Amino acid sequence: MHCVALTRQIGHYHNARYSGASKFFENLTVVSCAGEGFFSEFASKSFDGYLVRSICRTYDEYKEKRVTGRLWEETQELLNELSPDVVAIPGWASCESFAALNWCRENGVPTILMSESQKDDADRSKLKETLKSLIVSQFDTGFAGGESSRDYLNQLGLQHKDIMLGYNAVDNEHFSIGAANARTKRRRLIEEYDLPQQFLLASCRFIEKKNLVRLIEAYAQAKRKNAEEVPDLVILGNGTERDKVVEKAVELNIISNVHLHGFRSYDALPTYYGLSRGFIHIATHEQWGLVINEAMASGTPVIASSRCGATRTLLADNEAGFVVDPFDVGEISESITSLCQLSAGSRSTMIAKSQEIVSAWGSEKFGSGMYAAALRAIELPRKPPLKYVARLFLERLARRQIGDVT
Repeated sequence: MHCVALTRQIGHYHNARYSGASKFFENLTVVSCAGEGFFSEFASKSFDGYLVRSICRTYDEYKEKRVTGRLWEETQELLNELSPDVVAIPGWASCESFAALNWCRENGVPTILMSESQKDDADRSKLKETLKSLIVSQFDTGFAGGESSRDYLNQLGLQHKDIMLGYNAVDNEHFSIGAANARTKRRRLIEEYDLPQQFLLASCRFIEKKNLVRLIEAYAQAKRKNAEEVPDLVILGNGTERDKVVEKAVELNIISNVHLHGFRSYDALPTYYGLSRGFIHIATHEQWGLVINEAMASGTPVIASSRCGATRTLLADNEAGFVVDPFDVGEISESITSLCQLSAGSRSTMIAKSQEIVSAWGSEKFGSGMYAAALRAIELPRKPPLKYVARLFLERLARRQIGDVT
């Protein structure tokens, strides 16, 4: 079976996923549609076990081709050349997704809709939900991030039995082995990375939904009440909210305890996870939150927002980490204190439970889930080509800015 999977860019976690999928498919071709995305710092430089084809070299080229209609045309031209048996399509809100869906329906090729969206991860309007339902129902099967994502795809028109899980997986070994190695070299790496002797960790883009200002408030509260037990806070990443984070830390007189280390490479991340006392991710809404997978795989206790898809799937029993309301500063603060006060035995138990759960969400999970979705899509009766009005609508919609339909 030859499967073609579309993506905007091939990041490190994409490479791990598609490397896992390549073990299930006879041929796997990954089409990089933009060459780069919003996370160019994490673009993979190697591709393991699958072929790569590119449509655009840069995101600027991608935007230009989208607006002019060339991206719609070139996506379908490339699919004609590749002649796949099944196509895995990323979501319902991009030009390449609409173009691939149209091509598949024109050529009788089964489709897999890859999605991590949840019902409550963004503001929803009745009009947009109706539009999404019309689009989603045109696909054959779904490949979802977790249970909440599967439920949403089901609500939008796919049969529950036709939606497989495993889309949101990471390379567990990269993080578990890297973190373990870092712990054996702790003294040297603390100095090399200019880290506090003890620290809590957060890692994300500095944008509003990541809730970093509220994290600073909760951390300050925990630090005031338990200064000796609560260590410094290291935050990785950057973005438009950075100045607000600094201002809040200055205002609350904890700027000396907050360390902003900027973006760090994929290879460096396991070191940060491995040396930290715990990891905090309290986004107000998040389709998934792969950093939660990464921390769990690294053997690092986590505090995670109840609004993240990863939390709802990986921490559903509330035993493998602390689940918090991202809007409740007091609850977040108490969880920070509780994490820092864990006994050695309780910490070991939590880590063991966490690693056991996340071990089932590695590259093989992605590969087996995608393969199961492909097999099911091939089994189903083929849907006819899209009607002229529907195709024209998708072609027009494809020229709009990504994110108009979310």
